[in-house]
Amino acid sequence: MALTQVKAEGIATGAVTTSKLEDDAVSNAKLTSSTNQANRAVGADTVQDDAIGVAALSATGTASNTTFLRGDNSWQTISTTTEGTAVLSTGESGGTKFLREDGDGTSSWQSVSATDSTKMPLAGGTFTNDVTFEGNTSGRDMLWDKSRDSLVFKDNAYIELGTGTDLQIYHNGTDNYIKNVSGALKILMGSEYAIQAVANGAVELYYNDIKTFNTTGSGIVVQGPESGDGILYMYADEGDEDADKWRNIALASGSTFQIQNLNSGSWETNIECNGDGNVELYNNGVKKFETTSTGAEVTGRLDVNVASATGEPGINFTNSDTGTGTSNGFGLGINDAESPYIWNRENTDLRIATNNAERVRIAAGGSHLLLGGTASVNEITEGSTHCGLVIGNTSMGNGGISIVNSTTGAGRIYFGDNTGSDAGRNRGQLSYYHDGDFMYFATAGTESMRIESGGDVSITDGNLKVADGHGIDFSATSDGAGTDTSELLDDYEEGTWTPTLQCSATNPSYGGSAAGVYTKVGRQVTCSGYIDTNPVNSNGDGSLYIFGLPYGAANISGNNIPGHASITTYGPHWGGDSYQICASVDESQARMNLKHFQNNGAMSHWTWSESGWASGDAIYFTVTYQT
Repeated sequence: MALTQVKAEGIATGAVTTSKLEDDAVSNAKLTSSTNQANRAVGADTVQDDAIGVAALSATGTASNTTFLRGDNSWQTISTTTEGTAVLSTGESGGTKFLREDGDGTSSWQSVSATDSTKMPLAGGTFTNDVTFEGNTSGRDMLWDKSRDSLVFKDNAYIELGTGTDLQIYHNGTDNYIKNVSGALKILMGSEYAIQAVANGAVELYYNDIKTFNTTGSGIVVQGPESGDGILYMYADEGDEDADKWRNIALASGSTFQIQNLNSGSWETNIECNGDGNVELYNNGVKKFETTSTGAEVTGRLDVNVASATGEPGINFTNSDTGTGTSNGFGLGINDAESPYIWNRENTDLRIATNNAERVRIAAGGSHLLLGGTASVNEITEGSTHCGLVIGNTSMGNGGISIVNSTTGAGRIYFGDNTGSDAGRNRGQLSYYHDGDFMYFATAGTESMRIESGGDVSITDGNLKVADGHGIDFSATSDGAGTDTSELLDDYEEGTWTPTLQCSATNPSYGGSAAGVYTKVGRQVTCSGYIDTNPVNSNGDGSLYIFGLPYGAANISGNNIPGHASITTYGPHWGGDSYQICASVDESQARMNLKHFQNNGAMSHWTWSESGWASGDAIYFTVTYQT
């Protein structure tokens, strides 16, 4: 039975009134009168057991002519409020009939047809056209749209699954929602997991029923299968070329993470990170940079590009002792004039080493360059106002400076007291000219000496000075037949001296003049001079001597060394016509002993009385002797 005007919750209070239930419509008399069995609406024969069971007639409340039986199986009082005109029904009721509203204010009992295509049989059937299920809220309907072969849920019409509305699927007019209320949301392919979303937890993605991806409270996790690598691929430009393809890979073989590219057609490593170990950087598959437990290693060239060339170091080294500020540590850089900088900001020496040994040191206290690790050695490298260069140390066999040029070039060392174009920048110079193979020395800006390729030494201006006791060594020359005692020419001297005429017993007194010159070469002295006695004030007595030689004579076995003397007198007698005047230089004395000898070879002292010396007489002489 289908009652289109009676809702499932029953007949509302006031829906049926006394005026609507007139005697000719439905009355107690018609329901109970035995004389009106044919006209009664409901009789015992019309109530079949299978239509209304006994239990269904056990209603609560009291039946009367002012009550009606409501859908909740209770008798309700009929309202007396006027509610329009009573609706009359036509036809007879029966177990296979339903009361239809005919649309004209009346209703009629209609037979239920099992073949009516416009009705859905209670036993089920087939909808052959569009079907709309209206929602409680307008517009929130479900529609079977036959033309589209689609079951359409209008905006905010929910698909709800589960007794407790555990899963909802809907569209709110803007966005689509799948809302899981309890438990986890799992999507399977057959019996294998594909996606699982856990309430207040992770979203998991599976490959072949193995979890390879899940979200976390702080990001995502990509994991490989047991004994397999964990790989995250990233493709650019639709991934249609190898150059577009990159991947991050955590290797199963160890605690290793790599970033790789497929540019050359096979996967190449760009970065590799090892747990509790090093980090490696690669270029075209070749390792170029690696961290170590003590720092880092670079294979190949390290280029540092400073965005703004200000002279600030591009690489700066600091430690816990130096501090980490901009004025701390040691730096390498380049300035805006393209000049490189090696910059020690600390008040410490700058050291350079090879083969684990110090080779060069620049002292912190001044412009001091120490080659070979030697500490400061003299005032040049000790004072902060000085500068100096030290080469080598006491453990080295040799030290030096090597200047290499072309065959037409020149190697130079300059000494200056000014800069720029002033001549003071090369006041002194030491140069070697390869095209002439000579060494050039300059002082005060002018050449002073040159050593020719053949060994000749020429002094352009100035003298060759030799310290006392030193000279020119001729030991390389061959020796004579005698026994040489020295091959060192150690002295040269020119000078003047004043000779005096003296006697062994009494010196004469005289006026006039006397003068002498000498030249000393090595040990040999040559003296020349004269004595002019004018007047003779008093005579002398004894042997004649000339005193005042510039050097004393040598002493050889206590013998006087005869001097080679040339003597000329003016006035004095020689002792006779057969006499000649000669002289010897007394050993260890600076005097000449005047003597005369006869033709027969006898030699004796020349005395004052023999000479007959008088006013106006003079003596002229030259003598050579050894010191």
